[in-house]
Amino acid sequence: MTQYPEGIPVSQWLFNGGNIRFTGAFFYWIFAERLGRLILGYFGLGLLLVGIVTLGSRLFVKEKKDTFFFTSFLVASLLYLVVVARGNVQHDYYQIPIIPSLSLLLGFGSAFLLKPLDALNKILCNLLFFVFTLSTLAFSWYYVRDYFNINNSNIVIAGEAVDRLTPKDAKILTFYDGDTSFLYQTKRKGWASLQASLEEMVGLGADYLAIVNPTDKDRSGLGTQYYAVASTPQYLILKLHP
Repeated sequence: MTQYPEGIPVSQWLFNGGNIRFTGAFFYWIFAERLGRLILGYFGLGLLLVGIVTLGSRLFVKEKKDTFFFTSFLVASLLYLVVVARGNVQHDYYQIPIIPSLSLLLGFGSAFLLKPLDALNKILCNLLFFVFTLSTLAFSWYYVRDYFNINNSNIVIAGEAVDRLTPKDAKILTFYDGDTSFLYQTKRKGWASLQASLEEMVGLGADYLAIVNPTDKDRSGLGTQYYAVASTPQYLILKLHP
């Protein structure tokens, strides 16, 4: 990669762009907004804290040699958040690498609550486990459910049409501003944008062109150059070769 520096994207800002490390915004966005709300749904913090305490207590038990291995996950995750400070503040998907560490800690917390020391604590601990778990799932889903909304229902209609009118092994070229959501709805392999000229894309194997919300220009231009398999206000499907 270093032999072709022009191909390396700008990345220095990911570490501490704007000197954001250890500022109030740093702690708020990473630990309160992303970790507390987005990933753990508030209530998962309780289970996480129980897991941290449980893991910490294992450090004093000599026969638990694997404790240092599990602790390294936590330390590595914290170092990652600190080193790649701006990237983690800027984008929520940068927290994906810390998910294994969180899962381990939640597992320790769950194991502790499901196996308490006495019968009285068993009822309370089991209750806490179910409250933490169910509330975490509920509040996290409440927050992220909009991520799964399809704001343009026509891509679903167009995708179903492509799936119905083209062979299963056909390769599709979709026009939807480079968004792969439309291509996904077609259930076909293909391209979500023009990587070359249309003629070259045909040479690469593109069989059909699908346009969602086509305009009059689409119909009078490409629509007259290629055979129209289907044309509606929602979509235009063109066959790119005989």
